[in-house]
Amino acid sequence: FDELNHETIEVRDAIKLEANEAIVVYRELREEWAETLDEAEEGSTEKNPREEANVPVAQDQKNRVKRRIVHGPTVFIPAHNEWLHKFSWHGSQNGSKTGAHNDTKVAHAVNFKKIRCMPDHMYYTVREMRTSDDAKLSVHVMIFYVLEDIEKMLDNSNDPPGDFISAAGADIMAFGASRTYEEFLADSNQFGELSTFPILSERMESIGYRLLKVVYRGYDTSGQLQNMQENAISTRTRLRLEFDQAQQEQANMQMRLTAEEKRAQQQQKLEESKKYHQQKLAALDYEAKLKQQDLEYKAKLSQKDESHSQQIRHKKEMDELDVAKMQQINSARLNMLQQMKNLNVDLTQFLVAEVGSKPTQHMLFETTGGGASPHVHINKNR
Repeated sequence: FDELNHETIEVRDAIKLEANEAIVVYRELREEWAETLDEAEEGSTEKNPREEANVPVAQDQKNRVKRRIVHGPTVFIPAHNEWLHKFSWHGSQNGSKTGAHNDTKVAHAVNFKKIRCMPDHMYYTVREMRTSDDAKLSVHVMIFYVLEDIEKMLDNSNDPPGDFISAAGADIMAFGASRTYEEFLADSNQFGELSTFPILSERMESIGYRLLKVVYRGYDTSGQLQNMQENAISTRTRLRLEFDQAQQEQANMQMRLTAEEKRAQQQQKLEESKKYHQQKLAALDYEAKLKQQDLEYKAKLSQKDESHSQQIRHKKEMDELDVAKMQQINSARLNMLQQMKNLNVDLTQFLVAEVGSKPTQHMLFETTGGGASPHVHINKNR
C-alpha cells in the first residue's frame, strides 16, 4: 500500500462463470502503457471481434476504453483498470427475469452482471387487447428465445426484454384487432406459429436473439363478457351433449337394426342351408333308390340272362341229343340197308314200297246217335 499512489485497497471475490454464462468487461487504457497492453492482447488466445477490430467504446486524446466479452467456464479477476457492465432490464416486480403467469413487467426490475447464453423463456400478458367488435381481453403467452450474438445485443439494445414486450404486444394487438371475439377464439391456435409474430421475430433478430416458439396460455376478459361466454359455452355444451345423445341413440337404433338385419340374414341362410340339406338328403335317397333299382334290375336281368342261357344251353343239348339219336337211327338204317343190299334185296323197290304203304292223309268222321248217315265227297285233285 503506497499512500502516495493508492487511496484504498479492497478484497473482493473472483467472478465465477459457468459454461453458459458470460460477462461484459470494459478496460480503460492510458497512453503510457497502452502499447504494452496492446502487444499483450495480440499474444492472447482469446478471440473477440471487437478487440480484433480495435473498435473503442469511448476515446479521447489521452484515454481510450475497450470492451470485451468473457465466456465461461472460467474464473475472472478484473484488473485495476477494468469494470463490468451492469444490465438493468424489464422483469417481474420480484426481480425475476422469467416472471410468472399474469404478472406485470416493470422497467429496471432485473439488475445483474452475468448474462445467460442459453435458451430461455419469459411469461408475458398483453392487457386490454381489443378485438374488432370491441371485446377487451388479456392474452397470456410464454416466449421462448435464445441469445446468439452478445455484441449485436449490446450495440442495438439496452433492454431486450422491454423490446420483446413491445414487439409481442404489437403482434398480439394486430392479431386481435383484425378479428372478432368469436374469430379470435377460433383462431387462437395460430399463436403457436412463429408467422403470427413477425414484429417480434424481426426485433429479436436485429438485437442478436432468435425466437424459438411462443406458447399460448389462454386469455382473461371482463366479468360480464366472461359470464356471457360461459353461458354461451354452457349452451353450446348442452346442445352438443343433446346432439351427441341423439346421435348416440340413433347409432344404437341403427346398430340394433343392423344386428336384426344380420340376424334375419343369418336365419334365412340357416333355413336355406336346412332346405338345401334336406334336398340334398332327398336327392341322395332318390339316388340310392335308383341305384338299388338299377342293381335289382341288373340282378333280374342277369337272372333272366342266366335262365335264357340255361334254356338255350338245354335246347342245344337236346338238339345235340336229337341229332345224335337221328345219327344213330340213320346209321342203323344205313347198316340195315347195307345188309339188305348184301342180301341182294332191291333197295329201290323196298324204299318205294315203304313210302307207298304209308297214308298221306288221315280223316276222322264222328256222328251223334239218331242222326242220318253223313255223305262225304272227296276231291282227289286236292
